[in-house]
Amino acid sequence: MEGTDLVDFHTHSSASDGTLTPAELAEEAARRGVKMIALSDHDTLDGVKEFCAACDRLGVSGIAGVEVSCEFQGTRLHLVGLGMSTDRCQALAGLLETARRWRDERNREMIVRLNRAGIAITMDEVEQEAGGEVIARPHFARVLQRRGMVPEMPEAFVRYLVPGTPGYVAKKKPSLSDAVGAIHASGGLAIVAHPTSLLDSNGGKSVLPVLRVLGKSGVDGYEAWNPEVPLATAHKIVRLARTQGLLVSGGSDFHGDNRYGRSLARGAENCRIEAGDVAELVEKLAEMRNAECGMPSRGGSIARRG
Repeated sequence: MEGTDLVDFHTHSSASDGTLTPAELAEEAARRGVKMIALSDHDTLDGVKEFCAACDRLGVSGIAGVEVSCEFQGTRLHLVGLGMSTDRCQALAGLLETARRWRDERNREMIVRLNRAGIAITMDEVEQEAGGEVIARPHFARVLQRRGMVPEMPEAFVRYLVPGTPGYVAKKKPSLSDAVGAIHASGGLAIVAHPTSLLDSNGGKSVLPVLRVLGKSGVDGYEAWNPEVPLATAHKIVRLARTQGLLVSGGSDFHGDNRYGRSLARGAENCRIEAGDVAELVEKLAEMRNAECGMPSRGGSIARRG
């Protein structure tokens, strides 16, 4: 793989809260010239087989991934697991099943709270909107938009589905150690997703002190290249990762039409996410030879930025 090849290690499909099916996501990657891409749906591996089969057909290197929301020092932390082998996923499957049960309980409570606030929607409506997908807040938002309660989906979140609004319910989460352990037991790498989102919880001005602690917790790396991470901060995170001996990842957090302004293999300021930016991760994943996707073990020499 050339250092300038596009890569994306954080995407979502309709198996969780994206709008493209896993196969359509692979097709979009091929159209946009993305050479290596991970499907990292929330709390599920259900779309991985379809996704990887489509990647194989299209000549794209597909990676089995997942995004897990967990608890770290009283705050919410998202981990992206990369390169898991499905024949070793018993521990991860158990953790994800628990997370899905908690998600179902949360969804029911959101309906109760919205109804109390005079928003008369039903779980049947939300399930119909989801169409068999894992139910998540975008499905609530689309129902609210369709019912004419808001003109656009973003307003549904602002008025009803974020902390401090009538329909918001905090999500129960596994511990960081449990999530990292389950990913590692499944043969995967545990990457801290969109790390600057941790500032929303701890109120600090810099995420680096938090990452210095996280770097000792068993995680394998940080998602420095992400639309939520300013480029100046991304470079600081890259330097910190290198001093800690950790990997650097990059991902768009693409959700299709459910998240505006996101394009595959693009970070902050529409910066390209290239193989050279995450060279050690690309080579590590190639070595792992992800069994689910049949990824070839040939990373080659990849020049990295900076």
